[in-house]
Amino acid sequence: MPKNYIKSNKMEETMAELWDIYDENRRKTGKIAERDVYKFKKGEYHIVVTGIIFNTKREILISKRARWKKYGGLWECNSGSILAGETSLEGIIRELKEELGIEFSEKDAIYLKEAKRDKKVPDFKDLWIFERNIPIEKITFPDGEATEAKWVTIEQFMNMYDNNEIVPTIDFGEEEYKMAVEILKKKKIEKYYSNTELDIPKKNVKYFIENIRTYPGKAIDIGCGAGNETVYLIKNGWNVISIDKENVEERISKRLNTEELNRFKFQKQNFEDMVLEKADLIVANYSLPFCDSQQIEKVWKKIIDSIRPNGYFVGNFWNINDSWNIEKSKITFLTKSQVENLFEKFNIIKLNEVEKDGITGLGKMKHWHIFNVIARIKK
Repeated sequence: MPKNYIKSNKMEETMAELWDIYDENRRKTGKIAERDVYKFKKGEYHIVVTGIIFNTKREILISKRARWKKYGGLWECNSGSILAGETSLEGIIRELKEELGIEFSEKDAIYLKEAKRDKKVPDFKDLWIFERNIPIEKITFPDGEATEAKWVTIEQFMNMYDNNEIVPTIDFGEEEYKMAVEILKKKKIEKYYSNTELDIPKKNVKYFIENIRTYPGKAIDIGCGAGNETVYLIKNGWNVISIDKENVEERISKRLNTEELNRFKFQKQNFEDMVLEKADLIVANYSLPFCDSQQIEKVWKKIIDSIRPNGYFVGNFWNINDSWNIEKSKITFLTKSQVENLFEKFNIIKLNEVEKDGITGLGKMKHWHIFNVIARIKK
C-alpha cells in the first residue's frame, strides 16, 4: 500500500475509489487518497474528466444521472474522476465505457481545455471531445450510473441548463461548444487533405494535357484541395495559381522542386471573394458545387471574364440525383440543360455524365452524379 494512502474504516479496500493527488501546478504529490474520505489541504487537487460526444450533425450526446447519484435525475455530458495511476485520457475512455458502454480508442479523443476549480473537493477538470454517430438504442448503461441518453442541439442543451435540467457543475456551454466544433472541423479538413493528397490527377485534366493543349500556359486551379491537379500541371510546364478556402500552400509546396516553386502561387480565398487573373485554363474539379446556389452566377461570370480568348475550362458539376442533393443543402446541383446554358459562350469539347456509387475524400460511400466538362471559350 502506498506510503501516503489514507484508508477509510467505513469501506472495504476492494471497494475504495483511489485518486492521485496533484499540486497546484498539476504535478503528482505522491499521495493517494480515497474518495469521500481524504481531506484536501490547500493547494491539493485531483483530476476530473468530461467527455463531450458529438455526431456529424454537431448534436451533443447527454445522459440522465441515476436517481441514487448526486444530482440524480439531471442530464450531463458524462464525467468522472480519474483513478490512481491513470492518465486523464485513460480515465475518460474508461468512464465512457463504464457509463454508456461506448468504446473509444486514444486516437478518437481530442483534448479541449482544462479548468482549475478551487472548491470543496478541488480539481483540475479536463474536457475531451469525441465524434461518432451512435444510435441511441445502441447505448447501454453498464454501471447503472446513467439511465437514459439522447442527442440534443446546443440550443436545446442551453435551454435545459437554464431550466435547471443539466448538472450545474458541467463547465460546458456555448463558448466550449464553438471551440469544439472548430476543432472537429479542422480535423475533418486535415483528414480530407491527407486522404486525397496522393490521388492521381483527375482524368479530365490528364486528358486535356495529353490530347487538347500539349503546350503549357497559365492556369488557375479553383478549389485546389490537396493540390493534385496543381502539381500535375506545374510538372507539365504550366504556371499555376491555386485557390482554396483552406491554407494548403505548404502542403502543395513540399511536392515541388525549386524551379517548380517559381511557377506556383497560392491564394487563400472563398468563392465569393476570389479575384481571378487572366488565364489560359481554369480548372475546377469537385469545387464549384460547394458554391452556394445564390452565388453561382456571380462566380461563373468571374470565371468567364478571367479566361483568355481561346482559353479553356476543365471541371465538373453535380447533377440532381447525387446523394448530397437533400433539402436545405447549400450545395449547387444542376441539370444537364442548366450546365449547357452555363457554357453558351463556349464550344463544348467533352460533356460526359457519370452516375455511380463511390467513396468520398473522407472514406465514406455516397452516390455520385456528375457532369465532367472540357470546353473552349469562343473568341
